[in-house]
Amino acid sequence: MSLSRPPVPGAPAQEAHPGPPSGPDPDQVRPRKRWYWIGGLIFPVTLLFGVLLLAPEEDTPAEIFFGIVTPTLGFFASVIALVIVLVVRSINKASLRAPRPVHPPPGAYTPHTPYGPHTPYGPHTPYGPYGAGTVHQGPPPPPKVDPALVRPKRRWYWIGGAMAPVGIAAGVLTMMSLFSSATGVPDFVGVAEGRGSVVFEVAEGEEEAWGLWVTPEDASYHYKCDLAGVTSTTGYPFGVPSVPYSSEGWRLVATIETPAPGTYTLECDGDPGVSYAVGDQATAEAADSRMALGVFATMGLTFLGVVAAVATFVITLVRRVSSHDRLRREALAGAMAPSAPAGHRGPPPRGAGQPDHRAEPPA
Repeated sequence: MSLSRPPVPGAPAQEAHPGPPSGPDPDQVRPRKRWYWIGGLIFPVTLLFGVLLLAPEEDTPAEIFFGIVTPTLGFFASVIALVIVLVVRSINKASLRAPRPVHPPPGAYTPHTPYGPHTPYGPHTPYGPYGAGTVHQGPPPPPKVDPALVRPKRRWYWIGGAMAPVGIAAGVLTMMSLFSSATGVPDFVGVAEGRGSVVFEVAEGEEEAWGLWVTPEDASYHYKCDLAGVTSTTGYPFGVPSVPYSSEGWRLVATIETPAPGTYTLECDGDPGVSYAVGDQATAEAADSRMALGVFATMGLTFLGVVAAVATFVITLVRRVSSHDRLRREALAGAMAPSAPAGHRGPPPRGAGQPDHRAEPPA
């Protein structure tokens, strides 16, 4: 059962008000939505670049490094770009949703203010014609905010933006420094040229510490050597090296099985121009540790630089928007503050020429 009141005959029809808009105009929100796609494409592009670097069968250490690090940094850059776009768009939407002072449209009629009690001091306002009122010529312009008063200064955008390349540069310099120290070969106990043998002594505590080194590097997979001395527990005198390593034309190709202290003889039958040597594996392990430290240092410093840049940018943006809104509210409040009527100076002080109307106390 409807409880609505039937329309009164002859009454004018009421116009429906559209009400406030549901949200800001999407065309006014910045940055545009296409920046989501631009930020999201960073990772696939860097991933494709890394795959192309690692595609060849023989990869140099630099290709392996950049093939792994580039997609990793691209992933972080893509996520950070999406977060920045989301935060900036959210702040822009909130700013567009902020309430604005409502002013009558141009030409709108405002009823005449009714007269109040007469003020004893100052002239009485004369009556105007019937229906006279104020005609607005449009809303006043919004108060302007001096950009020099907004805090923090815009230079913090540049400071934050410089943190990312500084972090990347610091990481690359650290990696280059560690990589340059991760070179060199051990002091060989003996070298066999082509066909020959090397006799070496394994002391107490040096078991499984020796390795077979070959030069040139491209001949490292075509060696033919054997070991005479203490019988190996596996029946094969060579094993997989502890780490892959090459430097100065030499490559560590195998671990020499030396299960007990004693004297061993390495006998090789190789092609002319190929040399075989016996040396420790500690040099290769130390170099591998420095290279790994360089990779992690590069990734860590780069990540810290990018995070610091994003954090500085977002904090500066949020604080500048808040400072701008506060200054605009203060300017608007100052512009809308009531002022004293012209010619009204207030009641004069009690003194000469002014009778004292206070009741005299009874005698």
